Amino acid sequence: RRVHGGRFSWNMWKSYSLMFIIGTAGAVQIPVVGWALFKSMEQVGPLFVFVILQFLAFCEYQIERQRLIGDDARAYRMNLFLKCCAALVIVVAILFPMGWFGPLTYRIRSLFFRHTRTGNALVDSVAEHQPASADAYWQHLSYCCYLAPIGFILCLGGGDATDGQLFLVLYGMVSYYFAQKMNRLIILMGPIASALSGIALASLLQWGLAQLMLTMNWATGVDDASSKKFVAEFFQESTDAVAVEDSDSQKPAASAATSTTATTSKKTGSSKTKANVKPPSTGSLPLSEILRNWKAACVHQFMVVYEMPVARVVRTLLAVLVFVWFVVYGAQFYADSRTFAERISHPQLMFKARLNDGTEAIIDDYLDSYLWLKKSTPQDSRVLSWWDYGYQISGIGNRTTLADGNTWNLEHIALVGRILASPQPKAHELAKHLADYVLVWAGGGGDDLAKSPHIARISSSVFDGICGKDDPLCRNFGFYTDPNTNQHNPTPSMQKSLLYNLIQNGRHPLAKVDSTRFREVYQSKYGLVRIYQVLNVDLESKRWAADPANWVCDAPGSWYCVGQYPPAVGKPPETHKLKDYEKHGY
Repeated sequence: RRVHGGRFSWNMWKSYSLMFIIGTAGAVQIPVVGWALFKSMEQVGPLFVFVILQFLAFCEYQIERQRLIGDDARAYRMNLFLKCCAALVIVVAILFPMGWFGPLTYRIRSLFFRHTRTGNALVDSVAEHQPASADAYWQHLSYCCYLAPIGFILCLGGGDATDGQLFLVLYGMVSYYFAQKMNRLIILMGPIASALSGIALASLLQWGLAQLMLTMNWATGVDDASSKKFVAEFFQESTDAVAVEDSDSQKPAASAATSTTATTSKKTGSSKTKANVKPPSTGSLPLSEILRNWKAACVHQFMVVYEMPVARVVRTLLAVLVFVWFVVYGAQFYADSRTFAERISHPQLMFKARLNDGTEAIIDDYLDSYLWLKKSTPQDSRVLSWWDYGYQISGIGNRTTLADGNTWNLEHIALVGRILASPQPKAHELAKHLADYVLVWAGGGGDDLAKSPHIARISSSVFDGICGKDDPLCRNFGFYTDPNTNQHNPTPSMQKSLLYNLIQNGRHPLAKVDSTRFREVYQSKYGLVRIYQVLNVDLESKRWAADPANWVCDAPGSWYCVGQYPPAVGKPPETHKLKDYEKHGY
């Protein structure tokens, strides 16, 4: 807006420059951030804006110093802009081959893909990475789904929008785009939907109150022009916005329309002469002037109809409906918001359910299992589980977990998946160097068996030998329906996997845990969680991993340590294979 409109603001330059300099100076002190602000393609946007503002500030300083105006000022800006662009292209051309700029991550690239799958098995496995549905918008935004578009249109301002209004428009467009791409980003719509809905609601209430005040004054015989003036001043509007034709009982006056044709009024007070407004002659006027004249003519004709007695009655009824709607739906919106807030604020580890005998019970299996880890295992215990539960294990159980919700390390999570998807002997060879316990969700529905296709795909995208070259999407790692018994049986690869045997041990005749490698030590009350101890743990690998000298920290005693695997495990591949879902008809 500032660049296009040529209205540079020194206050904006000062505020943004201070924010960028102070924020960047603080951010580079954090080891995990470092100089990524100047290298990552995802984070150079603020730097680009900062450079643009410095360019504009320099231009404005030189223009004021040299007292350039009009075409001379524009020519100076364009000349300097082209020189800066040439210099920037040269700098980028030098740094890019040197690997200075890192590529966009798959999460960011997925926001611009035409479909929802990126080929990265880990990114595609997360449900929140899918596009938002219409139900999701209504669930999170409620009646703001109707009000926000109205506020969006009002912010456009018919070409006279302020900087603040344009900010809301751009904010709304950007947040809606990203919410369409990723369900979890619908949270970005919350602030802007509230702001736009507030604008729409305020405008509706303002209009409705104005109509009621005008109608009351008109009905009681109060001078209509004075009431209109009062309403205009009350809402800080121009009196032209409410200027209309006089009532039937008043003497008509000459119209102030843009038409060059004069309109005369009859001297009798029994009737009113309407202004004969014709579209202005175009002649040789420029297009912008022609459109402006046509707009004035159309607005005048609209106002003539808008102020007819019948229209006044309709406007009054609509105003009443607006206030009734505000009271009724406002109360419902408040109640729905409270209900939704309570629902999402409840702990997800405990829930109410109805048992087979019909009684209601509080299911707290997950919480109890994490508390069991905290009370019944040594403090230096390491727990292997799928990454979904990592934060819960470390936060509630206070035990080290192999993977958590920090899903940036695809190769490490693939290693966890490799252990769970491998046969028990192979899984134990890896697990004994990394973990003391294995925790699985085993209660059906969203348990680890339901996630097993993603576990297999993620591990096979990094390691070979999980699903085979002929099955890149791991279709054979799952279940099939026996036509004779109509039962769901595991495929051969699933039946051999550690994951299947840990979950179905004692529940299905095909499942059996190797008691020489894993021993069950805990099963929750309703069987939703099972915990197994890893037998014959390699103590040398455990001591090696616990040694701070092997943590690979950015500085001695630092909290930022990338870590490394024990020598017996080795280092996983640093690259991974993309999954071509479309090619294989998924």
